[in-house]
Amino acid sequence: ISFIGFGQYSGSYPRHKDSMDVFLIQVLNDCKITVGYSEEPSNEDMIEVMKPGNMIWLPRGTWHQLEPHVSRTTFSFGVEGDFDPADYV
Repeated sequence: ISFIGFGQYSGSYPRHKDSMDVFLIQVLNDCKITVGYSEEPSNEDMIEVMKPGNMIWLPRGTWHQLEPHVSRTTFSFGVEGDFDPADYV
């Protein structure tokens, strides 16, 4: 499964988790990502700004939200199946 987000208002989802492993690759401009371990935001959340060339692996069930503030391109690849990310690389 793949998703490509273009532009500043590309319909980024609210905080959610996926039932599959997700690989995000930032291609053009920056995009803020918040990663957490519960449905509600907490002080333990990781907040990063993904820059072109950055990649992140989100294990299935990991809460996350992308918040683009400028026009950007982000590729998202969802992988169902075995849980070991080494199988995908």
